[in-house]
Amino acid sequence: MNLRKFSNVSPPRAFTLIELLVVIAIIGILVGLLLPAVQSVREAARRTQCLNNMRQVALAVANYESTLQAYPVNMIGPGPDVSATKVGTGYYSWLVWILPYLEGNNLYDSIDTSFNMSSNIVPGGPHSPFSIQIEATHPNAVAAATPVATFLCPSDTISHANAVVFGDANPASGSYAANMGWPKSVTGYNGERPVPGKFNGVIPIRYPAPTASLAPTLSWHPKGRWSSRDIIDGTSNTCMVSERLVQAGQSIPEINASDRRLQSHHVSRAAMTLSALANQCGPPTHTDAPYGAYVGRAWIVGWAPAGNMYVHLTAPNTNNGHFTGSNESSERQGDFIVAPSSRHPGGVNVAFADGSTRFVPNQVDLATWWALGSSNQGDLPGPLD
Repeated sequence: MNLRKFSNVSPPRAFTLIELLVVIAIIGILVGLLLPAVQSVREAARRTQCLNNMRQVALAVANYESTLQAYPVNMIGPGPDVSATKVGTGYYSWLVWILPYLEGNNLYDSIDTSFNMSSNIVPGGPHSPFSIQIEATHPNAVAAATPVATFLCPSDTISHANAVVFGDANPASGSYAANMGWPKSVTGYNGERPVPGKFNGVIPIRYPAPTASLAPTLSWHPKGRWSSRDIIDGTSNTCMVSERLVQAGQSIPEINASDRRLQSHHVSRAAMTLSALANQCGPPTHTDAPYGAYVGRAWIVGWAPAGNMYVHLTAPNTNNGHFTGSNESSERQGDFIVAPSSRHPGGVNVAFADGSTRFVPNQVDLATWWALGSSNQGDLPGPLD
């Protein structure tokens, strides 16, 4: 063998430590640049899925209304006494009635709506002076605990542990709420609206009690059937469903430390304009944890603090509120301030009464936002952007 041929060949050189560190740094920089892009793409996909969910919900409501000539109702209270607990049929959310139009016939058929959708109403409950509990022995406990994928925004942090707040049936959460218009105490844009104002939302609220003594002062609730014919501002100009965050706090301290958009501010019941009341829903007014404890935790429940209805008052992703004496307000009136909110950057998804969907930015003009929430004020919204 001729060794001279190999005498001038240098042995392979290893990486120096400095070169290795430079390569690692470059890789780290590339990952740092790519990760936000990947996260942005993933969030865009989740937002699209959320829009698709809301479109399905909106179409289900439209098909329900087309079939029955009325929108589904949200039952904020009980009806006649039917058991030793002295609470009657009621407390079902509007989401229950549209299940057959979402291919949820089996789940719908498993729900016995002749029972009140709570095991009892417990004064002095764990998170409120007047709390609803759904026990594991309830006839509808299994249905209440069944998640419905179409009712869940994939971007939200969904609570799957609701037993502490809502009872050991551990009801399943939901991300979407229906438009109930403006609070009954607002006097409109400039004081032109009589108080209490008439219902001007899309999905009507009902207190199915048989007598006025069980459901006093319901003059603002819609009487009879409520349908697309009552949306005089036009279905393409009126919001029907929006998303709002789900409360995951398991204790008063956790709820107090939760996302500010899930905290409920104490506001006055006095008659005032939309602008004045919106300004009250936030600092310096104080928050009360019990009234933010239930939001989004049970898609099946129509009770107002469960947050399956929302109002057009504060801008998206701002503040919720509750009125003085909210036990009476939420139980008997359904008058509760829940604002749309989401984990999508910059705004919330909204479905309109015509079945279309839009992304509404947080900076939407408030007058436009109020007009979009009103179905029968005769006002038309301005541009959304």
